[in-house]
Formats: sequence, structure tokens, C-alpha cells
Amino acid sequence: MLFRGKKVYYFNTTSTEDILDLEKSEVSMFDGYITDIRSIVFKAITHCPPALFKIENHITHPPIATQEFVDAVAESGLTGLIFEELT
Repeated sequence: MLFRGKKVYYFNTTSTEDILDLEKSEVSMFDGYITDIRSIVFKAITHCPPALFKIENHITHPPIATQEFVDAVAESGLTGLIFEELT
């Protein structure tokens, strides 16, 4: 796709992970879906999540990237992506 005369790409991950500890996180829910996240606590997981994924039941939230993904973007020279560290 062209945007202001430059070729741009769009990517929307459809991968979701049940990774959010709902009991320890501060979230608002409506009809079984997360509507707001104020504090994130992840569950302990035994598998390697995808490099880029969304939180299950909160697909409108921006995707979460692993550190490996962030590093790969930096090494590739891609521009225009902004990452915010989750604490």
C-alpha cells in the first residue's frame, strides 16, 4: 500500500495467549471480555509464546512483543515502530 508516496505495510496478529493472571492483574471486565488493563501480571508459562501476540479475551489491546521480536526489529533497521516496556 502507498502512503504519502511511500510503500507501507500493515500487520495484525491473530495469535492470542491466555497469559494474563486475572486474579493478580487490575482489569475491568464486561460480558467475559477485558475492557481495561491498569496493571498487568502474567501467569507462569511453560511454553514459548509467539514473538507477537494479543492477550486472550482482550484482542483490542495492542499486541505484546517478546524481547526477541523487539531486538529483531532493531537489528533489521525497520523504522516507525514504537515499543513500550511492560513493567
